[in-house]
Amino acid sequence: DNITNPFEIPPTKKLDKGIYDYKTFKDVMEFCNKISFQKERAISDIIYEINNPEKYKNKRRDYASTWLYILMHLNNAWRNSDVITFPRISLEGTSIVDLEWLKENDISPTDADFIVHQIQRKDFTISKTQVKNHFFISDELKLAFATAAAICELRVQKLNPLRTNLIDFGNKKN
Repeated sequence: DNITNPFEIPPTKKLDKGIYDYKTFKDVMEFCNKISFQKERAISDIIYEINNPEKYKNKRRDYASTWLYILMHLNNAWRNSDVITFPRISLEGTSIVDLEWLKENDISPTDADFIVHQIQRKDFTISKTQVKNHFFISDELKLAFATAAAICELRVQKLNPLRTNLIDFGNKKN
C-alpha cells in the first residue's frame, strides 16, 4: 500500500512525437549539407579531443557523431538504437588518408559512391523487430554523408580502434 504505482503518476512533460513540417525538414537538410562548415567543426572537435583528452572529458561536443546521426535520420526512418549501432566503414580504396588530408581536401564523388555502396551492400537488422532493412541515401546528401562517415571512421581509428560502430557520444548507452 505504501508503494506508489508508477502507472498512476501523471507524466511531467509531453514529448512532441509529430513529424517536422516541410520547411523545418528542408532547413535541417540544408544546414547538414553545408559540408565545408560541418567538416571544419567536426575535424577541429576531433583534433581538440586528440590533443586535450583530459579537458575534452569535461566538455564533450561530439560534432562529427551528431552530424552523422542527423544525416542518418534525414534519410532513413530508423530508431535511435539502430542509428547508434551503425557499423564502421573501410576507407581502403579511397583517396582519404587521415584527418589532416580531409581537412585540406574534399571527398570526391567517386569516394563518396565507394563509401555509400559499401554500406548499401550490407543487410541491417532492425533492433525492435529483427527484420532485415537497407540503408538509403539521397543524392543530395551523399557527399555530406560520406564526409561525416569518413570523419567518424578516422576518429574511431585514432581514438578507439576496437569500437565496432561509427557514432560515439562518449557515454555507456551512446
